[in-house]
Amino acid sequence: MQRRQRAQYYGVGMEIVGDSDGHVVVMRPFPGSPAFNAGFRRGDIISAVDGKDVSKLGSNDVSQPAARPRGTQVRVTVKREGVADLYPPK
Repeated sequence: MQRRQRAQYYGVGMEIVGDSDGHVVVMRPFPGSPAFNAGFRRGDIISAVDGKDVSKLGSNDVSQPAARPRGTQVRVTVKREGVADLYPPK
């Protein structure tokens, strides 16, 4: 089943988890992935996917909109500690 799922869609290449404050946090971008190449870092808080606020969603609900057919673009907006505004990495 997992093999079939991987063949159906692709993600941006990062592990995410929900934290105790209800945020979805990047645990690690996978080396060589779009997330890694875009500059995502451990601890980034995902706040929007394609402009849609995801701050009140769980990690499963956030990962699904980011899983698309290979080559499809997705814009993930994050908040990073020490940076005042929301922004895409890099």
